[in-house]
Amino acid sequence: MAFLAGSIVVCGLLWSLRPSPESLYQQALQSKELYDKKRLLQQAIRLANDDYPAAEVELCLVSARLKDWSAVESGTAKLSQKKLAPSDLMKVARVCLEAQQWASAKPILDALQETQGQNEDYLRLRCAYFQGTGDHRGLIDATVLLTKAAPHQTNYWLLLAQIHELLEQNAAAIAVYQEALDHELSRLDEIKIRSRLLEQLIHVGDAPGARDQLNALIAAGEAGPRIEIATARLYHLEGQSELALASLEPALQRIGEIPEAIRLRGVLQLELGKFDEAVRDLKRVIELTPHDEIALFKLAESYRRWGKQDPTRDEGALADKYHQRYLQVHQRQLRIKAIQRELAQTPDHPQLLKELEQLKAETR
Repeated sequence: MAFLAGSIVVCGLLWSLRPSPESLYQQALQSKELYDKKRLLQQAIRLANDDYPAAEVELCLVSARLKDWSAVESGTAKLSQKKLAPSDLMKVARVCLEAQQWASAKPILDALQETQGQNEDYLRLRCAYFQGTGDHRGLIDATVLLTKAAPHQTNYWLLLAQIHELLEQNAAAIAVYQEALDHELSRLDEIKIRSRLLEQLIHVGDAPGARDQLNALIAAGEAGPRIEIATARLYHLEGQSELALASLEPALQRIGEIPEAIRLRGVLQLELGKFDEAVRDLKRVIELTPHDEIALFKLAESYRRWGKQDPTRDEGALADKYHQRYLQVHQRQLRIKAIQRELAQTPDHPQLLKELEQLKAETR
């Protein structure tokens, strides 16, 4: 009987000396060694009957630092089923996204959707996930929600419009810029939005809309080479090549050799029948940017029309030479765009990524 009583006392003493989940968790937080942290956290979770959310969050973060992604993925799957502070869940999701561990981030983001679906910080994480996985539709939807959550954050409007531009959805990009201008913006932000809108309107050939934006920018005090070049481009769009050239010259004198501006001058000179000046400018653009397909096409056209105007000049061989170079560059660009569309559906396709890298290397 005395022996039994002594055994009970010893067992009780041993039990009292047994570390608690909380003490193990605190030891883990204080430990400087990652594997030791992981071991202590695992012990704390086991002693708490696998129900110690704070330790489980920390274990996911430690596993991520150790690049043990299988442990992170299983950990995030468990965490997504528990009621945790959104800030803790977003902390784990952010680590996964930064490491491009999309499968680990997804259950956390999905779990947060119901309660944090309008939260700005959450939506930024959601955007990072969709961007990383190549889900353009999801990215657009999440960015739209960002503009609604923080309509005065100009960067969100710019981001949404840029996504549409990359997808060549020009009308959608224009609509975004126009909607952004419906909100009260700082002067600098308004100028930034109007400048991008002007660029898009010229790109799609909307001369009246572009003229409205250019006038608004000038009224806001904008001046200098950027406005002069925009004015030249707009005159060109309106079919007034001489006015365009007159607007462009002051800018070129100040900014020097900007390939896009020199190309525009070359195109204007071609349209005005100044073939020698056009050839000089367009050849200079190709020296600066050898894969400029517009400059190659227009240079071929300049040689062709120059030879047609002056039968004493034999420019046919040069016209053919630059037209062939244009075709090569054009076909390469078409293939790059086709691959990018395919990668939007399968962003990690190794063969397509390799081909894309090779094609881009050829244009450098």
